[in-house]
Amino acid sequence: MRVQTPSLSAIFLGDLGEAAQNALLKDAPLQQVDIVKVAHHGSSDQSAALYRRLAARLGLISVGTENTYGHPTSTALTMLKQAGTEAVRTDERGLILVSGVAGRLAIWGER
Repeated sequence: MRVQTPSLSAIFLGDLGEAAQNALLKDAPLQQVDIVKVAHHGSSDQSAALYRRLAARLGLISVGTENTYGHPTSTALTMLKQAGTEAVRTDERGLILVSGVAGRLAIWGER
C-alpha cells in the first residue's frame, strides 16, 4: 500500500518476500518515498533492489522485543543502511509516530 500526503509519502510492504518485492519492482511504477514499512519484521527475505529504488529516508521495523526469529536480521539492517534508509525499530523505541513538517520527518518513540 502506498500513501501520499501533502507532507510525506510512504509505502507499506506487509509480509512481501523477496520474490514478490522483485515482482512489484518490475511491474509497478515505484518512486522514491519518505517512509517504508519494512516487510516481514526485517527478515532476510528482502529485495535490496527494491529498497534502493524506494530510497526512503526512514524504514519502520515492527518487531517484538526478544523475538525468537532474530528479526530484524543483520542482513536487512545492512541493506537498509546501504539504501540510505535509517532503521527505526519498535523493539527499541516502542510505539513510533512519524510526521512530516516542511520537508522534514519528525519521529517520536514512546521509549
